[in-house]
Amino acid sequence: MKKALFSCLVALLSFMACTPRDSTSRSATARQDYIIDLEGYEFVVAGYERAWWLPVQGNSDHEDAMVARIRYVEERYNCTIRFEILSPFDAYEQTLIKIMSGDKPFDVLQSTVWSMGPFIANNLLEPLNRFPELNLDEPYWEPAINELGTFRGEQYLCAPVSFHTFLGTQAFFYNRDMIQELGLQDPQELYLAGEWTINRLLELALAANRDMDGNGVMDVNDRFGISAADPFGDYLAAQFLASGLTFIGEDTDGRMQLLLGSEQAFNVVRDLRRLFTAGVYLLQSRNDNQFIWPNQFTDGKALFFVDGADQYSYIAANCDFDFGILPPPKWDFSEKHYAAINHNAHVLGMLINNPDREKAAIVLEALARQSEREVDINLNEQYLVKGLIPDPISYQYIRDISQKYMTADKAAIMGNPAYYHDFVVGTRVMLADAVRFDTEISTLFEQSSARTQSLINDFWNTRR
Repeated sequence: MKKALFSCLVALLSFMACTPRDSTSRSATARQDYIIDLEGYEFVVAGYERAWWLPVQGNSDHEDAMVARIRYVEERYNCTIRFEILSPFDAYEQTLIKIMSGDKPFDVLQSTVWSMGPFIANNLLEPLNRFPELNLDEPYWEPAINELGTFRGEQYLCAPVSFHTFLGTQAFFYNRDMIQELGLQDPQELYLAGEWTINRLLELALAANRDMDGNGVMDVNDRFGISAADPFGDYLAAQFLASGLTFIGEDTDGRMQLLLGSEQAFNVVRDLRRLFTAGVYLLQSRNDNQFIWPNQFTDGKALFFVDGADQYSYIAANCDFDFGILPPPKWDFSEKHYAAINHNAHVLGMLINNPDREKAAIVLEALARQSEREVDINLNEQYLVKGLIPDPISYQYIRDISQKYMTADKAAIMGNPAYYHDFVVGTRVMLADAVRFDTEISTLFEQSSARTQSLINDFWNTRR
């Protein structure tokens, strides 16, 4: 009831509030004009992404909107917002030193998903769901991040939609000219008809394979059905997650549990192996050239290119053919498409025992609510104005991926160096070995599951 009353009050006052004024008018702002008077509270956020917290007026329409949003919150809530640089690579260690010295390091941490594990596992973040000031089920908060950051019924991580979490998720780029040349059905037609599946992907990819130089060996000089960035690494893990399954989750008692042992998961891995053994992938060593896979596509030597959706600006700048963008294909047992959250996605967490935590929650909510419109401003400015998104269906996929297609896997948070290597061996490396070496996945799971589950127990289940 308290949360509902608070939400109604904020909504009513927001509706009544006038448009943001210039920062020079703050001293003239009457007390009764505040939405909430935080009495000069300084909200301190520590992180590494300067762009979201230190926008520059006049740089772009998007940055102008960001400046207006921050100014609006500062003026209408009588607070100031300050940003401090904190690298995700040593965020936990640096924060712990300050906490042990008795200082308040900051109010909110903005960092990567993978850097948040030690904070959560060592009880350094407040459960955000306990704050009536935060309306985390509203559309300006990322729902998949809400899921990702929830453990034992408590939510520790959040992200406003303006963080563009979807830009780190998986996308299938495809060459429309090649589709027409080969007389194949356009994948977007399959997608709209609900028929964009793993089986159809394999069918299209096989039709595109060509030994271009006729030497009987498929290599980087030939044409492949699929060129996927780092095919046995992040791509393979993301493709597994695109089935809607996850590496780990929670049991009915809220304990973390390895979820790879089901027959359904084994069948997904077998389907992935079928794709790889069909010879439709460019299996080239990364070496020192990270552009091997996108360049295979932009050179017209791959029907599909698979990587983060944020790669479309590079694709648009380097190819001379028409292309489209799709979500990953679905499995027969899935009713919808999924795209995995990237482990570098930006998230927020509130430091525990913050004496100003209620005020921090109010500022977070206000910033997220005011930033919702910035998603369209940013996408339109960067990709529609510059003509980088080729068609309305591709644009809609990019725009709505977080609301419709994302899946959150708690394995992304296993970033503690003491656990990460062994955990990866028990999940991602296991997938790669099953696909690369044609080893039965159930055998690999039996060999590594006990060790991996013990790591999960140690890392998560001793909490609180």
